[in-house]
Amino acid sequence: GWNGHRDACQHPAGGRVLGEAAQLVEHVSWYRDGSNFSTSANGTLVYRATSRPLVLTWFDRRGTALERVSQPGQFFNVALSPDGTHAAVSRENPQRQPDQDIWLMDLKGGASRRLTFDPSVDETPLWFPNGVDILFRQGQDFAVKRIDGLSRERTIYASPRQKFPTDVSPDGGWVLFHEQTLDPVKKTDIFVVR
Repeated sequence: GWNGHRDACQHPAGGRVLGEAAQLVEHVSWYRDGSNFSTSANGTLVYRATSRPLVLTWFDRRGTALERVSQPGQFFNVALSPDGTHAAVSRENPQRQPDQDIWLMDLKGGASRRLTFDPSVDETPLWFPNGVDILFRQGQDFAVKRIDGLSRERTIYASPRQKFPTDVSPDGGWVLFHEQTLDPVKKTDIFVVR
């Protein structure tokens, strides 16, 4: 079956695809290297439509909405600051899709401001415990930038492989991440970098 990845088209019986391509649906959302869809053996197609703008909202433990803390937008990878007063988010740039930048949001006052302006995709923000520095994936590299925005981001790790940051150690000295390997069996390994 198809799982939404560009290299994953296989006929269950080992056959081949014949004929002309025909568009089935429009506005299917995508994420990184594939679309969000799947098919079943009985021919059912399930897909996630392009997201409408989201509003970040506080909820209680019962799932009751308490307070909206953002204007509508396309948000990905929300990371709360250590003191819980701000969020760092990847936000889609509608003029340069699929470009994303890191934005800081004040969760008390609702104001937001753009932190990164790089033309590559800036995503997956993580806060350092000091509440002043943010780690994020910039293209294929990891970068750090102070939230005051006065300094340029600095690259702390670069490699040609696909990788994503997972966590920052409590002392801020280590970054945990997972990285794609060239081994078709293992596929991904977990690393740390200082």
